[in-house]
Amino acid sequence: MSREAPVRARSLLSVVCIVMFGCGSTNQGVSAEAPGQMFGDGTAEAASPAEAKVLERLDQLPVAQARSVDSLNVVADAPYAAASGKTCRRLTLTSLEPPKTSRTRLACRNGEGWGFVPSVFSAPTEQ
Repeated sequence: MSREAPVRARSLLSVVCIVMFGCGSTNQGVSAEAPGQMFGDGTAEAASPAEAKVLERLDQLPVAQARSVDSLNVVADAPYAAASGKTCRRLTLTSLEPPKTSRTRLACRNGEGWGFVPSVFSAPTEQ
């Protein structure tokens, strides 16, 4: 065994530790427009009054056709049966006022109506 072997092993160990700690940390600088509260049934509150109106009108929204609801332009995908047994719809919500940000939200039907599923995406995109 050469003298370089222990040095290489320590270098490799250092790289592995750096990667583990780097990948395990969270990014505190990301600011997402995520809803502030999650309810016990796994749904998240609407982030605005306009989003609450979208939930109220979700049954009437056509598939893949843009509709204005309050201050949002909404494109709703077709309903589908999720693995949870609930009926869900993916929504693309775009602000009608500058800056025109878009974000995707998932809504699922619960016993009383529709509710948003907590977002796993970081931030809205600007158009």
